[in-house]
Amino acid sequence: MNGYMNNTPPVAILGALDAEMRLLEDAIEGLDYSETGHFRFSAGTIDGVPVVLVRTGMGMANAAAACVMTIERFNPNCVILQGTAGAHVPDLHIGDIVISNMAMPTHFVSTPSRPAGAGSNALEWTYLSPTTFLDDNNTHAAEGIPATIRLLNIAQDVPYAEGNLVTGIVGSGDIWNRELDRINNVHDALGTLCEDMESYSIAQVCQECTVPWLSVRIISNSEFHPEEELDFTTANTCQEFIRALLTRL
Repeated sequence: MNGYMNNTPPVAILGALDAEMRLLEDAIEGLDYSETGHFRFSAGTIDGVPVVLVRTGMGMANAAAACVMTIERFNPNCVILQGTAGAHVPDLHIGDIVISNMAMPTHFVSTPSRPAGAGSNALEWTYLSPTTFLDDNNTHAAEGIPATIRLLNIAQDVPYAEGNLVTGIVGSGDIWNRELDRINNVHDALGTLCEDMESYSIAQVCQECTVPWLSVRIISNSEFHPEEELDFTTANTCQEFIRALLTRL
């Protein structure tokens, strides 16, 4: 593939949506393009760095499947997931970037037993780990997967003037939380700074395949600030940050 230069494995950059990939795709040179289903792979170079850009689609299953295919086909030296996220703390605003030091599952839950007609209360749910019942009959509390320290340190040194650049836990699940009580509950239980629908599944795949990984998320909306409605143009700013990061890898 054209994504290799002097047999150097590429940097894999994943994003869920067209809006989160378009600027990077426009910057690629020596394009070698392919599709599998709705997964899109664009291999080449950006500013001389071998890359493969992957549009995954939204959600944990999509991200995991796309990541597995990327690792098998391109043998990347690292995987960087990037894109938009919703804030889990009031101190974060649109345009701030969260560099993950850990990805945490927010959708793997156990509910208390309730009879018919008793309703449901998400604030009483228990957060579990996907390893629950894997090798014994015990439940396991939710555990995070740490990001690769080398990539984290490099990303922290990239200049960023469009907002705050912070490091913290990114929570992931197949749910878009817009209830403040629920958002606060997730943050209090798991320590999340923001949420997306892909980071934890990417971290799982990379952990199993021993591939370095990092997630970089720009805040695109905040329920703490009603005026800060979803703004996908922030995805452009995030891609510019990733391009600057590429030159330092």
